[in-house]
Amino acid sequence: MLLVIPVILFVVIGVPTGLLDFTPEGVQIVHSHFFSTWLVDIIMIPAAIWAFLSFTIGLKRFISDIHYNALIEGKTERKNLDYKQFFIVLIKSIPDILKHTRFNRCGENNERSTAHMMVLFGYLGLFIVTSIFFVALYVFQQHGPYSQLNPVKW
Repeated sequence: MLLVIPVILFVVIGVPTGLLDFTPEGVQIVHSHFFSTWLVDIIMIPAAIWAFLSFTIGLKRFISDIHYNALIEGKTERKNLDYKQFFIVLIKSIPDILKHTRFNRCGENNERSTAHMMVLFGYLGLFIVTSIFFVALYVFQQHGPYSQLNPVKW
């Protein structure tokens, strides 16, 4: 059922605008003749912006709640949260996050650390691949289909 919503959205926007073509012409199979990159961008850029804003607002609320609880429990005396100091500490903790240092030390959920790390690096890999093909498409104007010998596809 979750796949039906995007299909309907792409058809409702793509067919009337001509950005979704089920009968392309030409001898070479080109992805953009069937499914325009503009159609994907029209839908996915606002979705990505919404996801980023939702994440940012949620993260700000989460950090504020943690700080509020620390004030109540007497773990800090600072009334206002120092975001500059928070980001400095966050950057210093990135190696621990990538190595899952605390996750591996946890006795209760230790068996989940490998699967969790694989999911994290899977999403990082997808972000890298998407970024590379975004640059290939919009900067170098190289439209697909891309060769199976392309190292990024590997």
